[in-house]
Amino acid sequence: MVSNLTGTLATAGEVRDPGYWVRHVREPVRFADGVTALEALGVTRYAELGPDRVLAGLAGQSVAAGTELIAVLHRHQAEPTALLSGLARLHVTGGTVDWTAFFARSAARPVDLPTYAFQRQRYWPPAAPGTEAGAGRASGHRASPGERGRGPVRGRRGADRHAVGADAAWLADHVIGGSVLVPATALLEMAIRAGDEAGCGGVAELTLGSALILPERTAAFLRVQLKPVAGQRRHTFSIHSRTDGAQSWVEHATGTLPRRGSRPASTPPCGRPPGRRRWTSPGSTNG
Repeated sequence: MVSNLTGTLATAGEVRDPGYWVRHVREPVRFADGVTALEALGVTRYAELGPDRVLAGLAGQSVAAGTELIAVLHRHQAEPTALLSGLARLHVTGGTVDWTAFFARSAARPVDLPTYAFQRQRYWPPAAPGTEAGAGRASGHRASPGERGRGPVRGRRGADRHAVGADAAWLADHVIGGSVLVPATALLEMAIRAGDEAGCGGVAELTLGSALILPERTAAFLRVQLKPVAGQRRHTFSIHSRTDGAQSWVEHATGTLPRRGSRPASTPPCGRPPGRRRWTSPGSTNG
């Protein structure tokens, strides 16, 4: 036990002396010194037994990064919930909790945990390449604002052609030089679909960048981003991809999406520019 009166480890003689507790009331509290003393002893987890998280916040100013500061009670939570949450956090961060005593009056019983979480072996079936689940577009999924649609797709080489998912078999018709090349119309469809989520209608402008070539054996993660243009009824968009394990994203397309109900930009009328006349070569006739 560390004394808040001295800021060091308390002795048995101190805490048995009534005069010590009188000084404890009258003299300043050396809380920071006490926390520093505990840290010097190798303490890395602290649990606050108080009505709120005041002391845990103060202790955070005196301990190293990565130290666990756990408040067992909170005024905005029911006491049983706050206590159990604090004990659980203490347990998962390496602390020792007597769960047998905690569940002594309940019908709870221990069960064997699955081993794969600790053996790092995956028992989940692999996602089919090119499916909506693999592309991050499962039914009911709504992309977050600013990042519409991110997910893996891939092109896998078969015996005589590239194999893709049944719902994207049309990609097998876009093999160029032995690689699956995603056509620009697919990028256009991605932009339109992302625009639907933001209330846009159609694509006003599309600029293509690097070709989107699906890797043979690894996944290619796609990212469609929308950003509203300040003061204008339109969004800009960009489409990027990166292969599984890569750190940088490659840009494939950019453009703009007008909001529904906004007028498209006017285009110059067809015909001769003002001040120009038709030129006819000698001997020619109008057909």
